[in-house]
Amino acid sequence: MKKLLKLNEVNFETNLRFNDIVKIAEVYVEEKGEPYEINRETILYDSESYVTKEPVWHIEVISLKVKEKWPDAYISLAISDREGRLVYVQNDHGVVVEK
Repeated sequence: MKKLLKLNEVNFETNLRFNDIVKIAEVYVEEKGEPYEINRETILYDSESYVTKEPVWHIEVISLKVKEKWPDAYISLAISDREGRLVYVQNDHGVVVEK
């Protein structure tokens, strides 16, 4: 099995669904207290995260303030498929910046 899969390539049972992933991302951006955009088109499933060694979902978000200057500087939220919670955040360079 591939390590990274697009949402439409996940053809097996997972604990989280599309709406669950988006809801967790919405909670994250609401807590930031400023407008964010959630990219619902680029959700990925990682069968074994290099950080947590477990399956995670990745969904990209970006602050609208940041997007004005750097339109492709999305951050990636890694959401545990087992625990149903945010486990880490990666910046636009793939570096874990928050756990």
